[in-house]
Amino acid sequence: MINKVGLWNQETKLTFFWFNFVSLSLMTAASIAIPIFFIVFYYPRFKMWSVETFSNKWCAIMEGLKLDKIESLIYPVFFVIRRMVFTGAIILLQQHFFIQLLLVLTCIGCQAAYLLIHRPFISALSQRLDVLNEFTNGVLVYHVLVFDMNWVQDGTARDVVGYSFVGILGLSMSIHVFFLLRKIYFDTAKLIKTLVGIIKMNKTKPFCQILKLVYKEFTQDKPIKQEPKKMISESSCSSSNSSSSSYISSSKSSLQEIVEESKESDSSLSARSQRIIATPESYK
Repeated sequence: MINKVGLWNQETKLTFFWFNFVSLSLMTAASIAIPIFFIVFYYPRFKMWSVETFSNKWCAIMEGLKLDKIESLIYPVFFVIRRMVFTGAIILLQQHFFIQLLLVLTCIGCQAAYLLIHRPFISALSQRLDVLNEFTNGVLVYHVLVFDMNWVQDGTARDVVGYSFVGILGLSMSIHVFFLLRKIYFDTAKLIKTLVGIIKMNKTKPFCQILKLVYKEFTQDKPIKQEPKKMISESSCSSSNSSSSSYISSSKSSLQEIVEESKESDSSLSARSQRIIATPESYK
């Protein structure tokens, strides 16, 4: 905005103007390049999102999103584009209030539709809170219409709508703060339980060793979630096949041993009967 006013007032000879012009140019170039980079870099590597090494290094922008859905990439891309549209509308459309509101409402509608259709978040709570944010933004943008003097000239009505605006905004913030404090409470309780368990199990050890165990417990890398159980690896298939084949071969060998033993017993019985028939007097 400072650059725009400077161009209008022909203040290009001032030092601060060129400093702001350069900084604004760099930020604009970065804002345009970031969504393009997201699409070009992440879209072809969709199958690598769930790989632990790749996700730990490159998937920080999709933290909390479902890595098994390609639609999750839309969220960070639209996140940047939406703010670019908002910034451009404020700077370039200062005299066009309704166009600004139309652009903002369009972005809100697109984001809400995307969240309700694709549901990109892993946590159901994050999904619901994001939908609540879009609903709140839409209601607050419609409140802004009342502050236009061409539409509502009554100052009392604008004051009432102003209280409504602040009340809805405060309610939305209170909901977010409540769930944030709730998460902090449960995380702290879990942390305390873990510490107490480590101390009880190692109470005979020196204090320095206990501190090392605590540090190791909370700094070791946690394993990422595995793929759904539908995806069975080839190694598991081969191991199951080998175990089943070994079981079949062992069962076959045991059956052969039983058959041989039965044959031996039959032969011994037949030989004994023949001896009895041949010498009947010895058994009287």
